[in-house]
Amino acid sequence: MLSLMALAFILMYAKGATDLMFFTVSMGLAGFMLYGPDSLISGVGAIDVGSKKGALVAAGIINGTGSIGPIFQEEIIGWLYTKYDQSIVPVLILLLSMALVSAALTFYLWWKSKLGKAKL
Repeated sequence: MLSLMALAFILMYAKGATDLMFFTVSMGLAGFMLYGPDSLISGVGAIDVGSKKGALVAAGIINGTGSIGPIFQEEIIGWLYTKYDQSIVPVLILLLSMALVSAALTFYLWWKSKLGKAKL
């Protein structure tokens, strides 16, 4: 899903600046592809990382961190937009970079679990 989210950002960069409908559809696709990993990390990931007693604490920390993100997101995206003469390209590069890093880290964790070395 993270790879498809990265693809949605690439498509948004390629054609989204010229076609409002294409921008809207690619933004919706990116959000849809983000929902699955977010649900897994918030629910199953918290139970997997924490013990039975610590799962609630782990879920709270994960959701709390996720709630802090939009506070910084608004400031960083606004700063990038004004710093680069109201160009959306740096913002899309940032979004694409974060999606690719997340996909790479998820692949790494999957690969480690396949080798039986998932303990961190």
